[in-house]
Amino acid sequence: MIEKTITYTDFFGNEQTDTFCFHLGVAQLTEMELTAEGMGDYIKQIIATDNVKEIWRIFRDLLSKSVGTRSPDGKRFIRDENITADFMETNAFDEFFVELMNADYAAEFIHGILPHQIIEKMEAEENKEYSEEELVAMDDEQFTRIVGHAKNMDRRNLVVAMKRRNQRTADQIHEVATKKGVLN
Repeated sequence: MIEKTITYTDFFGNEQTDTFCFHLGVAQLTEMELTAEGMGDYIKQIIATDNVKEIWRIFRDLLSKSVGTRSPDGKRFIRDENITADFMETNAFDEFFVELMNADYAAEFIHGILPHQIIEKMEAEENKEYSEEELVAMDDEQFTRIVGHAKNMDRRNLVVAMKRRNQRTADQIHEVATKKGVLN
């Protein structure tokens, strides 16, 4: 959970300072994964797009799903339409959104709203050293999640990406040749 104190100007021209809480639980993340817009999809879309309009849509949706308030006893994280509106309909949302345009802060925010179990799993996967053979054998989604997009890859992973492409091409040629009876 992230607690974010935001100073903004209200619609009367007065400076306001409010604290907002953001959190996604395991059950909520699981529900998101079962829909078209899973958390993995959000992260991939944010990384993949340079389209500011699309980034705005993704973060707006993510913020509306994660904003809430901690119960006084700390046992619950409460989300409802009023809490969401209390954030999304103020200039605090605008101020915070500008901060999220900084890639490092956006990554920190996403990291902060996720449950610790998910973070630990992601960090374990992130810190795992994969062999070249393991990277070549992965499906495209897993490979991209682990090494990132081509424009951000180091030399080793670019070489692996080329081997993956060459392997797919060879597999396609083999499949066509087998179907045509060239290979028996």
